[in-house]
Amino acid sequence: MTKYLSNGFCLLTLCASVLFPLPGNAERNSNRTRTIVLVSDCTYEEMEVFISYSPQPDYWRKDGWWRLSPGKRAIVTGNGHDLYHRDNAAIYYYAESPASGVRVDGYHGMNFDGEHFEGGEAKRLFRGNYVEVHVGWKGC
Repeated sequence: MTKYLSNGFCLLTLCASVLFPLPGNAERNSNRTRTIVLVSDCTYEEMEVFISYSPQPDYWRKDGWWRLSPGKRAIVTGNGHDLYHRDNAAIYYYAESPASGVRVDGYHGMNFDGEHFEGGEAKRLFRGNYVEVHVGWKGC
């Protein structure tokens, strides 16, 4: 009897999650835009960063070079305006240390300012009207 109740509860939970998705999950599956906040995951190195982001479907932009101190966060702007990114698209980035020359070792090729860079996909966290874009490299 317990086994049947347990299976029934799981089936009910599965059906409920499909029919009534949580608001946070529904938002992440949409083209909703949020203000981009860069977050340095480095604890001791300053970095310079550029990003490739998508403010609307089928439209990608690249902006940068922003300088981030270790562990700091900043709302990034382009042409004096906050930058926005939609929830259902990845953000790619390239970062390097101006002091040591150490850089992110990525797999995603991007051209920016007339040069080619190998960047990576950023970890994103949604917080209200903001998307935190975590950047850094192993060991920074």
